[in-house]
Amino acid sequence: MKKELDGAELAEFVKERQAKAVRGLLQQWKIQPKLVIISEDDNGDFVKKAIEYAEDILVTVETYSQKDLSTRETIDALYSDNSVHAIFISADNESDAKLIEHLPESKDVGGILDGSKFEPPMMTSAEWLLTGYNINLAEMKILVLDDTSVASRKLVEKWASMNYDVALAENATDNLDSDVVILVNGSVDELGQFSPESIVVDEKCNLATLSAAALLENVITAARPTLNPAD
Repeated sequence: MKKELDGAELAEFVKERQAKAVRGLLQQWKIQPKLVIISEDDNGDFVKKAIEYAEDILVTVETYSQKDLSTRETIDALYSDNSVHAIFISADNESDAKLIEHLPESKDVGGILDGSKFEPPMMTSAEWLLTGYNINLAEMKILVLDDTSVASRKLVEKWASMNYDVALAENATDNLDSDVVILVNGSVDELGQFSPESIVVDEKCNLATLSAAALLENVITAARPTLNPAD
């Protein structure tokens, strides 16, 4: 029987743990986690969910657009602000060289830099969802759609290094028999007619909600103090 996956339920479970972690940062270290989101659409589904989720767990959020950061000076001032622990550049700005060039790896919670210490939230959420439903990917044929997405590319690279049977494609023409089909942005129904038994991970699984949880997981990690061995 085909499994119907729902990321919203898992996100609520994760949120309780994250809220406790933020309270710990505030109480023990007097650290107020702060996230900056650079996006051209504050009303986009993922950005809206990320802002709401952050507010629920008491993480401060500021939003900027390209026009707010039109000069090197404004970008450098934002990126070097010590009160900002995390910076997320949305997909509509991923190709903007001036925003990417000086983004600190330690604050790149979107995981768009090759040297980032963080994985893209959409990538993490797909892994969380499949793990949460006890799906053993080692035994399955996996198709990841959307070959323009940083999250998709990094997900396939990671799974290929684990010797999973995984392919990255723009469309589903030659992969309709895949056991698992993943589209980190959008609905799989628009791209092909897969087997009724295929396990699908897409927007209908509330992936945006779980991705917001994954983003805030990165933010909390970025805000944690780096302790010396003697501390």
